[in-house]
Amino acid sequence: MQANIFVKIRGECGIINHMNKNLLIGVVVVILVVVVAIVFGQSNDSTSPSMTGETPGDFDFVFRYGVGAKNELNTFEGTYTKDMVEDPSVTIDLALSEEELMGVYQKIVELDLFEKSTEPLETGFSVTPCSSYYLRVQKGSEEQETSWNNCEGAVDSAFGEFTEYITGIIESKEGYQELPEPRGGYL
Repeated sequence: MQANIFVKIRGECGIINHMNKNLLIGVVVVILVVVVAIVFGQSNDSTSPSMTGETPGDFDFVFRYGVGAKNELNTFEGTYTKDMVEDPSVTIDLALSEEELMGVYQKIVELDLFEKSTEPLETGFSVTPCSSYYLRVQKGSEEQETSWNNCEGAVDSAFGEFTEYITGIIESKEGYQELPEPRGGYL
C-alpha cells in the first residue's frame, strides 16, 4: 500500500513539473512580447512611425515660405516656385540630391518639428508683412503637415533653424541663382 501511495505522489509530481515547464514557457513568451513591444514602441516615439532616423527611401516634401507662403520647393514634382511680388510667380525645375534630401529629413527628425508648438512664444504685437510657412512631408504611405507664421510673434526657434537650413540649400542651387530678382516688395 505504501508503494502505491509513493507512485501516486510521484506521478502527481511529474504532472506538476510538466505544468511548471508550460507555465515557465508561457511567462517567457509574454516577457519577450512585452520587451519587443517596448523596443519597437520607443523607436517610433515622438515623431511618428514615418519619421525615424532611418534612410528616407521614398521621402518627399513640400515647403512653402515667405509672405503669403508663395515660395515653394516641391520635391514630389522636382520644382521650385519663386514669388515675383508684382509679376507672376516663376516655376523652375529644381531637384535635390539624395544627400540633400537625407539632410532635410535628418533636420526634421533632429528638430522634432512635428512635435513643436506653432503658437507664438510672445504675443501682443504683430509683424507686417509677416511670413508664413507650410511643410508637408511624406514617407512611404504616411504623411504629416504643419504650418506656422511670424504674424503675431516668434515661434519655437526650431522652425527658424529649419527654414534657414532649407533656404540655404535652395539658394545654393544654380537654377535658383539664375532666377530674376522680384520687382517691388511687400510693405
